[in-house]
Amino acid sequence: LKVFTVHLTNGEHKSACCAHCGLMLQTQTKGVWQAMTMDFLHGHMISANQAIYLIDCDLKVCCVPTILTFGSQQEAERFQTGFGGKLASMDEAVQFLLK
Repeated sequence: LKVFTVHLTNGEHKSACCAHCGLMLQTQTKGVWQAMTMDFLHGHMISANQAIYLIDCDLKVCCVPTILTFGSQQEAERFQTGFGGKLASMDEAVQFLLK
């Protein structure tokens, strides 16, 4: 399952198993044109730039630390209520990973 896809300016695209790996891929790849990620609750692709990221929650789904993506701020907040973690923008999620 491709949860995070990075589209490059040369027409290629690279995929990752989760938002954690996708953000790492995006930061280490040159010529990124666009990145898309899967909404955790609904399963459709959304802009990685506009997604709401839930970092370091209690639910472990793939790679650690877990990062989940949501298209809706309200749904992300409701999910956070049950599983903890911190809501973040894409830039904040990248900074979290790089620490």
